[in-house]
Amino acid sequence: MIPISVYMAVSVLTECSDGDSLAELTDFLQVSGTEELGKINKDIFDSLYFDEFDKYCRMTNSIWLARQYNFEKDKLKTLADKYYTASFLRDFESQPECDDISEWISQNTSGKFKPFIAADTEDKKTLLKIINTVTFKEKWNTKFRAGEEGAFHGSDGDINCMFMHGEDKYGRIAEDEAFTAYIKSFEDGYKMNFILPADGKSVNDIVSDSEVMNRVFQAKTGEARNVIADIPKFSSGSKFDLVSTLKDAGVTKIFDGLDIEPLVKYEENGLDGASVSDIVHEAVIDVDEKGCEAAAYTIINMAPTTSMPPEDYEFKADRPFIYFISNEDGVPLFVGIVNDPTQK
Repeated sequence: MIPISVYMAVSVLTECSDGDSLAELTDFLQVSGTEELGKINKDIFDSLYFDEFDKYCRMTNSIWLARQYNFEKDKLKTLADKYYTASFLRDFESQPECDDISEWISQNTSGKFKPFIAADTEDKKTLLKIINTVTFKEKWNTKFRAGEEGAFHGSDGDINCMFMHGEDKYGRIAEDEAFTAYIKSFEDGYKMNFILPADGKSVNDIVSDSEVMNRVFQAKTGEARNVIADIPKFSSGSKFDLVSTLKDAGVTKIFDGLDIEPLVKYEENGLDGASVSDIVHEAVIDVDEKGCEAAAYTIINMAPTTSMPPEDYEFKADRPFIYFISNEDGVPLFVGIVNDPTQK
């Protein structure tokens, strides 16, 4: 099960890819191609996104492009139409412009994250960054009340913490030989799934068994029960570099020779190619008596590969010359001749 933030960021990367890179990524995402992938992503946005000020599930995609390269406008339009992806041009050698990216992440994660985005150096260049953010805030359909301090039996010993107590007339319980799932609803149809390993089993036993994990994610409804629940208030955060995860899943080409010519033509831009340098995913969650608030972001960083620059060519306009201003298709807007640059 791929976190939605990672799924969406990798989907944008897949839409921009071709060749072996595209094949590996579509296999990883278990789709037949980009047509199916675009539909899935649009459906995800349309079905999950809502914003009611104090309750919301907001998702944003963005792609940040190095200003010195030309990117294919048709592909950027596809990203906007199918993946709701905003495009931004940036000078990645400018720290203030990189700070804009940090601020964008902060604004779109309700201030939960503001990662430092370092400007490029001679040894580190950026072609583009794909960024996804997801923020979620919801209220329980039946609230917990403040419980008592009690012992939480951790793997390394008991821990004193505050518990929430509640009677959930609309709760659901799914029982399995390996675990029990308590499925508690929020006001707008979302659900929180609490998975408690069976006696004699640990969390590691659950997560290390793919068949059991499949049953965990399939336990979506369970049996309607009047649930008396005591659950600790908790806050949790995690940060992962997903390079090894994708490599273990068979996605390797993007790290040593990614084909993204549907987005940027290599020869036209003086590039030998491109590769993904790192993929970072970070998430936080806060759960209390009122409800749940969570946020996550994913950044895919892509670097250009270039050959040695061509030899210098000295161009010195020290004699009469012609000039013209044109649009991107070469249509001249202004044409003139400079015979004497001192004359107006």
